[in-house]
Amino acid sequence: MMISTRRLHECIAATCWLALFLAVPTPVDAATDEAPASVNEVATCVSANAPKQSMRQHLELKTIDPVGDERTLQVKLEWKRAENDLSKVLLRVSAPPDLRGSAFLMIEREGRENDLFSYLPELGRVRRVTTRSASGSLFGSDFSYEDVERLEHLAETGSSRRLADAVIQGRPVYVLEGTPEPDSGSAYSRVVSYVDRERCVPLRIEFYERVGEIRKVLEAPPEKAVKEGSVWIPTEISMVDRQNGTRSVMRVEEIELDVEIPDRTFSQGALERRR
Repeated sequence: MMISTRRLHECIAATCWLALFLAVPTPVDAATDEAPASVNEVATCVSANAPKQSMRQHLELKTIDPVGDERTLQVKLEWKRAENDLSKVLLRVSAPPDLRGSAFLMIEREGRENDLFSYLPELGRVRRVTTRSASGSLFGSDFSYEDVERLEHLAETGSSRRLADAVIQGRPVYVLEGTPEPDSGSAYSRVVSYVDRERCVPLRIEFYERVGEIRKVLEAPPEKAVKEGSVWIPTEISMVDRQNGTRSVMRVEEIELDVEIPDRTFSQGALERRR
């Protein structure tokens, strides 16, 4: 089934893909018996709000620099649930012409680090994204490779704990704090997620640097969320980099849920096909 945001409403022409799998944490190995159950309760809520098998989205990704200059990309995202409930994600740029064909592939692996690959047409080859380079910008936006991996929950490392509930934009939310392992190579010391209690989608995520300051803030306005079947889809996501003074906004133009996507789509060879 295809959803055209033009048919729904102009105000719904917005972004969603990251938030669908966003805040599913690894249960904390905590000292109390209550903490794991509390975290798992939220994780179950978020997981239940995801598509069952696959998703395809056509996205607009707009970046705004400190002086207000804008650059807009058209991106196609394809996601598929593989064996053992693992995930595969491919992002490919279709416009502007100078970035057409640029792509990023993530394949979740069980018991080891995920496979991350990028492709830039001007280089003409596939490059593996390592832990050291994961903080690099995705297509020149404020989203890093690590942000995408973490937000898609393709290998969340470290521990999570549930903090006191709160209210964000008038909606009650669960609050989760995730702490990456010291040797994970993460650019962050902790990540705090605010998850809508009713809809089970994140409304805000704060990314803290090693020095303890908030580096980035992701927000998904609740009024821009739509319900398709049993799934709530936040259709706009913005990421603000407080240090650089830049902002990126993703908006969904079309969504297809649980469609047929061949496994060969998620391969290194597929990255080099500019379409």
